[in-house]
Amino acid sequence: MSDFLMTILVIIVIFYLIRIVFRFLFPILLRYWMNKMTGGQLNEMYKQQKEASRRKEGDMHVEDKRSTRTSRPATSTEGDYVDYEEVN
Repeated sequence: MSDFLMTILVIIVIFYLIRIVFRFLFPILLRYWMNKMTGGQLNEMYKQQKEASRRKEGDMHVEDKRSTRTSRPATSTEGDYVDYEEVN
């Protein structure tokens, strides 16, 4: 009978320890995760604001995102070009 009570007591102690750890650890981990996720966005925003402050009012700046991508040539897996004639 004492082994059963000891097992129950150990389970209860472990349960409360886990609750206490999560009560303090979870907010810290959540704050770290949120800072990590928003950090890149904030850096980008600061960069855009700094860039905008350097330009005069009314100036326009267009940034082409497509120019950073590399264009790849057509491969044989994409299919062949078929010339066709319209039939009336």
